[in-house]
Parts: sequence; C-alpha cells; structure tokens
Amino acid sequence: MKRFSFSVHLIFLVCQSVIISISGQEDTSNSLRHLYRPQNYNLEEIANSDTNKVNEQSDNVSDSIRAKHIQDSLYARQIFIRDSLLKRQLFVQDSILKRKRMIDSLQYLQKKLPVLLEAGLWLNSEQIITDFGKIEIIGDSVLNNFPYVILPFSFNQPYTPWISSVPLGPGSIKIDYKAPQGKISLLKTSRQNLSFEYPQAANLLIINEPGIVVTKTGKKFYKVPFDSVFFNEKGKIAKIKRYAHFHSANDSYQKGNFLFTHLYEVKQFDYNQDNTLKYYEVVSFCDRWIGTEASKVCTIVKYTVSKVGNSFNITRQNNPANNYSDGKFVYEFDNIHNLKFVTFNSVNNSDNWKTVIELNEKGHVSRYIYYVKEKVNNTLIFNYYLDDPKAKNKVEAISCTFEDDGISYYQKNITTGKSRVRDHFTGEWEPWQ
Repeated sequence: MKRFSFSVHLIFLVCQSVIISISGQEDTSNSLRHLYRPQNYNLEEIANSDTNKVNEQSDNVSDSIRAKHIQDSLYARQIFIRDSLLKRQLFVQDSILKRKRMIDSLQYLQKKLPVLLEAGLWLNSEQIITDFGKIEIIGDSVLNNFPYVILPFSFNQPYTPWISSVPLGPGSIKIDYKAPQGKISLLKTSRQNLSFEYPQAANLLIINEPGIVVTKTGKKFYKVPFDSVFFNEKGKIAKIKRYAHFHSANDSYQKGNFLFTHLYEVKQFDYNQDNTLKYYEVVSFCDRWIGTEASKVCTIVKYTVSKVGNSFNITRQNNPANNYSDGKFVYEFDNIHNLKFVTFNSVNNSDNWKTVIELNEKGHVSRYIYYVKEKVNNTLIFNYYLDDPKAKNKVEAISCTFEDDGISYYQKNITTGKSRVRDHFTGEWEPWQ
C-alpha cells in the first residue's frame, strides 16, 4: 500500500513536472513570439533607402573615376606640353647651331677665298688688275660675286669689260676641303678650276691646274701646269712661277710617262704703301719640247703703274724693245668707275691713238670710237637684245669704217657676217647682204 502511494505520488510529481515543463515552454514560446514578431515597416522607403545608398556609393565611385581620369588627363597634357617644349627647344637649338655653322663657313670663305681667287686670276691674265673688291655675305647663306677692276689693252668687248667678277652664288662654285687641316683644296668656278697645296712655308702656295694635250711636229704631249705663288709680309702676291710637267700622250690623249719639267713664266709684283699695285713684270720663257734643251728667256714686259685722281697711268716697256707697243697708257674713269676713254702714245710717236667709250642707259658699252692721230678711224657699235626671248643673238657688234671726210661708207655686222655700203652721192645705205 505504501509502495503504491509512493508510486502514485511519484507519478503525480512527474506529471506535475511535465505540466510545469510544458507550461514553461508555452511561456517561452510566447516571449519568443513577442521578440520576433514583425513590425509595420514601409518596404518602399526601405527599397529607396537601399537604392540611394547604392547610388550614393555609385556616385562616389564615379566621382573617384572621374577625378582619376581628370588627373590622368592633366598629367598626360603636362607630359605633352613638356615634350613639345623640349622638341621645340631642340629644334631651335639645332636651327641655331646650323645657322652658326653656316655663318662660320661663310665667314671662313669670306676670309680665305680672296687670296685664292686673286692668285687664280693673275695666272692667266693678259691685263693689269688694279683693284679687287670684297666678298660680302648676303643674308646668312649666300656670298656675293667677287668683283675686280682691270685695265684692258684691247677695246672690242660689250657690257663693261673693265669691271668683271667671279660668280660665287649657289651652283656657281664648287669647293672641297682637305682633311685634317680643313683648308680649301679645290676651287672650281666659271673662271677657274684649281687645286691647292699648302707647304710648310707660310708665304708659299702651290696651285695645280688641269692637264691638257698639246701637239708639236706631230708628237703629242700631256702638259700638267702647276704654279708656285709667293707672298710678301703683308700677304700680297710678290711672285708667281709657272711650271709644267710634260708627259708623253698616247693616241687616246691619255697621260703617259713623265718626260721633263719646264719653267715657262714668272710674274713679279711690287706695291705702294697702301698695297696698290706699283710695278708688274712678266718674264716669258721659250717653249721647250726636249728635256735636255736649255731654258731661254724669250720676252720681258715691265709695267709701271701710278694713279692720279680717277686716272691710271701705265708705262709699258718690252725687252726686246718694241717701238709700237712700248709707251704710255692713260685710263680715265668717272666717279662711279665707268671708263670714259683711253689714250696711248708710243715712245717714238709712231703709234698714237685714243678710244672713247660711250654707254647706254643700262651702263653697257654702246659704242667704241677709235681715234688715230685725232681723227675718227673706226667705230664699233653694240646692239643689245637682252629682253627679247626670240632674239637669236643677245648682242650684235657692227663695225663702221670712216674715210677721210669723217663719214662712214661701210658697215659690217661682225655677229651675222652681213655688210652694207652707203652711196657717196645720196648717202643712203644699201640692204644688208
């Protein structure tokens, strides 16, 4: 009975415990339901809020990318400007260096060319050169022509034959330099074709000329001229000794074996204190065609030069003497270096003449008037067709012969070869034929 009561009591306690447990679970469930019960939220606001957050984050990202892009663009622009300025600077520096090198070269030529040009002009000149002009630099890239004044002994050329020049413009001159000295080794112009050597002696210059083929008694020789030019203490030419190497020449005009060396001319110069020419002498040696033949002087011509105002007085003396060509020349110039007239009186008065020069509006010779013993003997007229593209000849020369009555009855066109005569009674010219 007691065991039964205990069992019943135990069952009651267990059942009560179970009931309490179940009751506790219900309370707990109710409290949980209270904690997690959904509230009345506005879902659209939540969605907009989230979208704004995303957009805000997106805007922040876009602004960051945009700022980075602007920064990169600015940096690239800075690099471009820097590179452009650098390239421009390099271009300007290169241009300045090129211009400086060009000007340095022109200044070098301006200093060195006159000596070489003067020597080259004196080599083959049959006339007296009284003055050499200056070489000027035009702009910063071109040299002007090299002018010089001569005293001619013949008067039959058009234009202004007493004033000449060596063209030095682009395409008119060729110059080579010799390494390592950098000195001019070749000079080629319309007047000269010379190469140069510079010995140790400061007052000496060697000039080499192109070879030519000459014939004597049916035998061919290859002649190679070369010249020794000596300078005085002022840098003026004092003497020129002209030589030639003779070689054999074959039928195709090629240089063969060396034969001998011949001195064929010596020119000597003397100057006043102001470096103007005072004395000029030409010694010519007789031709030699055999190496064992002795050198002999053939002629000596001496010129004494003086200037008074615009006039040059030249005294010529030949050895052996020549009564017709020995005498005194007077060259009269105007204030702008135009030659007005020339007179000559031989030492024995056997030959006295005067040539008057008339110029046209362009400054070219229009007529030479030749006087012999104060009477007009002949004239030479020049007609110029420089502006006529159809003209066959740019210049025509017409010789007019005068008789004792001072009238010309005969004319000859030297250029075309045609001539005509004048009727003594009517004074009319016949047609050219």
